[in-house]
Amino acid sequence: MPSTAVTHLNPDKLAARDYGVDAPSSSYQRMMAYAEHGKSHVAEPSSPSGYETQLRNRPTQPRIPPRRSPQVSDRSAERMAYDGVIPVQTHLLQSNKFADLGSAKRIWVVGSIHGDLSRIQTIHDELFKLIQPGDRLIYLGNMIGMSNYVGETIDELLAFRRALLAKPAMMPNDIVYLRGGQEEMWSKLLQIQFSPNPRHVVDWMYKAGAAKTVQSYHVKPEQGEAAARDGVMALTRWTTLLRANIKARPGHEAFYTSLKRAAYTKLNAELGLPAMLFVNAGIDTSKPLVNQGDNFWWGGANWGSIHKPYGPFRKMIRGYDPAHGGALMTMHTLTIDGGCGFGGALQAACLTAVGDVIDIVEA
Repeated sequence: MPSTAVTHLNPDKLAARDYGVDAPSSSYQRMMAYAEHGKSHVAEPSSPSGYETQLRNRPTQPRIPPRRSPQVSDRSAERMAYDGVIPVQTHLLQSNKFADLGSAKRIWVVGSIHGDLSRIQTIHDELFKLIQPGDRLIYLGNMIGMSNYVGETIDELLAFRRALLAKPAMMPNDIVYLRGGQEEMWSKLLQIQFSPNPRHVVDWMYKAGAAKTVQSYHVKPEQGEAAARDGVMALTRWTTLLRANIKARPGHEAFYTSLKRAAYTKLNAELGLPAMLFVNAGIDTSKPLVNQGDNFWWGGANWGSIHKPYGPFRKMIRGYDPAHGGALMTMHTLTIDGGCGFGGALQAACLTAVGDVIDIVEA
């Protein structure tokens, strides 16, 4: 069957785009075998159909096979060491809205997926071979929306998480999911009965991609439009139906409630390791991190104007670019968004503890 190709781009050419095909397609056979092996290391994840059954029944959307490019050597920590930055606020460390990545050996980041099941399956097949003990994996938001395969995409994310946790030394906190614009809209849509202008809000959210998410949970989008015209009681019944359908998909409700606003690494001046911040789309550098609010998912317009560290953070990484311009790095920022969901590729990147990009995977 046709498949989606995975490419390893040269991190020294982050602005370059390359969509050729040059390698055989991959499969989840090794993951399934490791899931069996992992039974001797960890408890089998609970699932109505069982993990292996879930993998066996993965939706058959067209897939894309792998391509590779040369690896790039690590830059030494000393070249990235810096002084004079303030520590991360104590109240930030105590907040469950932000993910502390701890002492990560390497950090893998995945850009906006937008429900593209085929591409995230291909990226997962490649990442499963590459992720090592001590690594972290961050999905930078916008995992849903724009696709009829949103439900299956969440299933895929949860299945891959279980597969990684079957590896020795992998821990639950090693895998982080950030809230993006699509997830924020979805959260607000499930409370639409409280909106003072639900018809306008529903129309805007649908045009921005939420209609596909509604449809993926087996609810007709036009039912929401009709409920918005009929009033609060009709909207309440409609959102109750949506919530029931979410609960009917194992793990989905917990997934949505687990989303973080941002993730970060802390400064370690002794080792010369900089603090890094991971967000969905942007930040307002004039505001403290805890006061960013919607800037995390709607504040991408000023990303190009970030030319200095933001508080303790020497480098900021995002997974959604409104212009879908592909992977791009400046002195203090990194964007990983190949335009997945808008006709472009899904991108993932590997960063060292000092913020160097050593691999970019594209499907």
